[in-house]
Amino acid sequence: MLKRVWDGTVSLWVTIAICSFLLFVTALGFMSARAYDRATKDYQTSRAYDETRRQFEQRCAGFEGKEIFNCLKEQIETAREPSRAEEDVGAQKEMARWALWLLIITGVLGLASVLVGLVGIFLIRDTLATNKEATDAAKAAVAHASQTAKLELRAYLTVEPAGVDQLIGSAEVIGKVRLRNVGRLPARKVTLVVRMARSKGVEMIASRRRSKFSFSHPPIYSDRVVQPDGEMRQGSEDYLAIADLCLPHHNVYVYGIALYENGYGTPCFTRFCHRYSTDGRVQGINWKTLTTKSRTFIDTDKARYHAHGNSAEEPEATE
Repeated sequence: MLKRVWDGTVSLWVTIAICSFLLFVTALGFMSARAYDRATKDYQTSRAYDETRRQFEQRCAGFEGKEIFNCLKEQIETAREPSRAEEDVGAQKEMARWALWLLIITGVLGLASVLVGLVGIFLIRDTLATNKEATDAAKAAVAHASQTAKLELRAYLTVEPAGVDQLIGSAEVIGKVRLRNVGRLPARKVTLVVRMARSKGVEMIASRRRSKFSFSHPPIYSDRVVQPDGEMRQGSEDYLAIADLCLPHHNVYVYGIALYENGYGTPCFTRFCHRYSTDGRVQGINWKTLTTKSRTFIDTDKARYHAHGNSAEEPEATE
């Protein structure tokens, strides 16, 4: 913006300088013409005086008395005839010269007006461009502020591990999770899919651990709402036999996805995958006996967020 103001100021002063120069040249030419006219007129007057004197000396020499007076009168009248004609011609030339200079001055003023008009048009165009840029910047700032507000206020769902528990009256276990809304707006149409699976073999080395977790998404969202700082718990769809989890050096994966709307009608998801080692199961309990109440098979603090299957982002189609 400062550059445009500077360019407009420079253009204005350049225009003023050009107009001043044209007016100066015009005035200088006018004064030179006037000085030339005065010099020419003085020269013509001096020449006419010399010519009149010469003719008087030639024609009136030898006369006396009244004859000299008549001769002098005649010579004066004769000398004034060309002077009158020259005065008439000079007056006409003077009028023509004034008309010419008036035309020149009018043209210069017209040219100056055109230049000033062009500068005005340039400044108006520049002002409009600056206003457009300012408007675009304001719109961009509003859009950025709106987007920032959405990012700060939207609902965010996180899924945390809640342990692996033995089912009541069963020799099977269920994986549990706790879903929490850590955003500032209610999460709507919340659907939570939880699955559980045991590794096929020993996974003591990280490179041998499972990396792909596939499952089918539900066709529609539910109508559940989780308020800010609210939470809900849910168990896995799959059950695993306790005997299968008593094998050492295996991993149990509790994984799935949370689908929801973030408070602005935008569909979002959170993928999760919690890994438990079978070596972390509670010791000192006879797991072959059935129980009348749920009991913990692997504590929550033994859970780890797996290197794969965890993400929280908006789908590309909704960006």
